[in-house]
Amino acid sequence: MPIIVNFDRPSNGNPVDHATDGFDPEVPYQMIPLGGTRELVVQTGDFKAELNLTIPDISSMSNFRILRQTTPNLSPLPGRGVFVRRIALPERSVVQFTLSGRAPGMTVLEARDRPGLGVPPLKPDFQLQISVKASESRRLAVCYVFDRINRDTGARLDFATHLEQVHRVFHDQANFSIVNVDGPSASTLAARTVTLNGTCGKVFNLLDNTRIGRMIDAFDAKFPGVFGRVDSVVFSIPVPLRIKTRPKVRISGFNFQARRKSSGRIFSLLLVGPSAPRPRPKEGGPRPSATRLLQKTLAHEMGHALGLAHDPAEMPPEKVGSILNPIFFQPHVHNLMFPNNFILSDRLNGAQVEIIHLKRPEFRVINF
Repeated sequence: MPIIVNFDRPSNGNPVDHATDGFDPEVPYQMIPLGGTRELVVQTGDFKAELNLTIPDISSMSNFRILRQTTPNLSPLPGRGVFVRRIALPERSVVQFTLSGRAPGMTVLEARDRPGLGVPPLKPDFQLQISVKASESRRLAVCYVFDRINRDTGARLDFATHLEQVHRVFHDQANFSIVNVDGPSASTLAARTVTLNGTCGKVFNLLDNTRIGRMIDAFDAKFPGVFGRVDSVVFSIPVPLRIKTRPKVRISGFNFQARRKSSGRIFSLLLVGPSAPRPRPKEGGPRPSATRLLQKTLAHEMGHALGLAHDPAEMPPEKVGSILNPIFFQPHVHNLMFPNNFILSDRLNGAQVEIIHLKRPEFRVINF
């Protein structure tokens, strides 16, 4: 029986908390960038294994290498540069090969035992969904917010590095680029800043549409046209973010759209507050760093901007964060969109990769 045995990839039995190359073992599913490649390793059983791509021209197999073998095969496998849609792999072997992304779309790689002549075709032992994705991108600008109390002392967060990490999360798994239009200057004194009149208060109420409108107007006046050239602006807020109706809940980041009532113009924003107290990992040990939490917050909020909902959305709020909930031992909840920092995962599953490319984000919208 042929099986996928990529040793550097997580198995179904282990939670997944790190980014992959677009592989989801639960489906199974593999994203391949258009014009790019991904590696697959297959182990065969006591019979030869037939591999077949169900839809032609979307993907192909090539560059076969035998990593381990107990029974020599009588005929060599295709060499480098030879692309095939169907192939028979030798029995009792471990074979690595390259999957190529030839055209946008989805196909299925079926693998089944091939016992010999006269035996009817067997059902596939595995069916790997292969999704070839064209490159997409989102452009972000960065701005630091100050007020008459929280003045600019010259301190800056390393947004250039943080957004590069966010880019890797989406690019490697979904062929989606996150472009920081400010480049390295986002981490220096050359970064964009605005200073609001008065004060933001001890906390920034995310339901205070008037204050949000003042911040947007200040940015738009100082940096005219930037909102129109980017998909979103990341604002670094000097005080904790909270919602007035939930005063005890500290929010790390918040992604939304604001609509100016007088003109109907839409502004896309991602607000980031100071690092909240760091949660202790469920398995004990040191708390995650403030850098890790900020990068997770940015990536998570970008996931919302790209159309991803919380996962698992069906969980009641009082159960999220409970270490006793057995669902936390299930791999499918270990992904980027888990609704709080109890689980810090950079993984996108196959369904999330597909949703991102539908281009149907569901923004929260406020009016000012």
